[in-house]
Amino acid sequence: MHSNNYRYIHPEKKGLIVSICCHGISQSELARQTGIGIGTIQRIMHNWRSCGDVVRRPKNPVGRPCSMNSVEIAFLEGLLEQTPDLYLYEIKERLEDVYGANYTESTISRTLERRGWTRKKV
Repeated sequence: MHSNNYRYIHPEKKGLIVSICCHGISQSELARQTGIGIGTIQRIMHNWRSCGDVVRRPKNPVGRPCSMNSVEIAFLEGLLEQTPDLYLYEIKERLEDVYGANYTESTISRTLERRGWTRKKV
């Protein structure tokens, strides 16, 4: 049974894991020193050997594509970097002003969540 109790490992860190393993450190020793599970290290190495990348890419994207384009998403992230305390309705208004895009607050929230932005708890 899977518990979905995992932690995200950035692709750059996965690249370091591959590099270290290729330079002679055993997978079990690396797992012991980093606290990353041996199965995770084995999966990273398998992905690297089988497809030449540390991140497994799906052959066919699953689900509906994101309605926001990359320019709008970049604008959204830049906006939050400048003023991180904006409310969703304020972000929505700015997107409408700049791009004429009428996205719902839930679409904006899901997009931010996918990009790794979290809500502040005050």
